[in-house]
Amino acid sequence: ALHDELIPQLTKRYRIADSPDERILAGRRGGAVAAVYTTLRYPKTFGHCLAISYGRADTVRADMIHDLIHGDADHKPKFHIAWNRYDVRRPQSFSCRIQSRELSERLKYHGYRVTGGEDPTGAGWRSWRAQFGTAIQTLLQ
Repeated sequence: ALHDELIPQLTKRYRIADSPDERILAGRRGGAVAAVYTTLRYPKTFGHCLAISYGRADTVRADMIHDLIHGDADHKPKFHIAWNRYDVRRPQSFSCRIQSRELSERLKYHGYRVTGGEDPTGAGWRSWRAQFGTAIQTLLQ
């Protein structure tokens, strides 16, 4: 399992926090989907999740994430979901802007603490990089 294998290996190589309340799993676009899924799946391992431009094409079904949102009521990680006004979208399959907003609203509805929101910028590395530092500070407050 992730907690039994990955965390000990990371601890050997890097300085990571001992407490889940100090650990943040982060990603953008498809990596944000993986970060959200993993944080919800292992809420006792990761206390925070940063998802920028959450975009789920066809690789992860929405119901998998939605089912996990209803999971462990005693361990609810904190989320920072951020997206851009002109975010990535594929008209035939997905929109990071819409999916990010829907995920944020669903998490809030189910009692998760969610910060973030829409940034009035475009999609791309510059926007994501600019959002990252502020998002980390916000999550750890």
